[in-house]
Amino acid sequence: MGFLKRLFGGADRDAREPQAEPAAASPESAPAQAPSDMIRMFDREGQAVMITAQEYRTGVLPQTLAAASAEPDQLYGILVDAFGRGWFEDGLESARRLLEIDPIRERAANLLGIALMRTGQLDEAQSVLEAQVEIGGLTGVVQTNLAKIQADRGDAEGARRMLWEAIELDPNLPNSVDWWGALARDRDGEEGWERAMESVAALEGSWRAQLWLARAALERDEVERAVELYRGAIPRAREYGDALMMISGDLGRSGQLRQAVDLVGPVYDPNQHGPSAGFNLVHAWLQLGERAGGLEVVERLEALGRADLIAPLRDLRGQLERLGPG
Repeated sequence: MGFLKRLFGGADRDAREPQAEPAAASPESAPAQAPSDMIRMFDREGQAVMITAQEYRTGVLPQTLAAASAEPDQLYGILVDAFGRGWFEDGLESARRLLEIDPIRERAANLLGIALMRTGQLDEAQSVLEAQVEIGGLTGVVQTNLAKIQADRGDAEGARRMLWEAIELDPNLPNSVDWWGALARDRDGEEGWERAMESVAALEGSWRAQLWLARAALERDEVERAVELYRGAIPRAREYGDALMMISGDLGRSGQLRQAVDLVGPVYDPNQHGPSAGFNLVHAWLQLGERAGGLEVVERLEALGRADLIAPLRDLRGQLERLGPG
């Protein structure tokens, strides 16, 4: 495994914070990813190196965890990626270490709590999360994870009650809102799901439920209703890359390309929001046949200097330039 000496970074995967169980949905749109059994990494020259997931798990992961054992941000990112792949046992001890060193204690407590839940250690998971409540107070993320423990113990009603309390604390946690909707759908079908989303949307500061309601409206070809919901949500959602990704992706897929660039383009910042919404915007400009708008977004994405974006951005630039002036 001499190739390990060439590697310096993590896998080709967004480090998405595991806020609460169940896991969040995958991105709506993003640069092409490696096959699920392969992991794309980058050497010091930015060249892609493909290795199997098993090679990464047995050869790279233990080394990267050990090397980051005194660096909380790095360790957290590595664990997020590993746990996103289902490798909870592999990172459990490192998650315990993170709780000891992380100045952002809540994220470490939630990460360890999730790992303990997924390895069947419910009592310890509850102890870790309750200790966090004593230190940092109750938050929506911690309460959602405590609700998941209740669900794993078979207390469905207790879990549902705790979940709603979590949503009242923070109505925009993706896993919490998704879980609340899933419970309602299981009980009362699509009408129940919509009522559940409307109940969340009515809470002060809510915007995530509005995005789900807008997606449902688009699926019913209720474009005006969807745009109304997006316009109402964007002032509160504009700080969040996943929100802009979802809005631009849903509008693009439904053929509302002009609405996608008009709503998301003015608030999109690659440095703040990441690349995914930007790729959605570039594809919308391409389909609109408007070279200048697309190239402007490509240039902003190129300025991120990310090795994993070089190839897809080169391809998109070529497609846009072939559109000709205008």
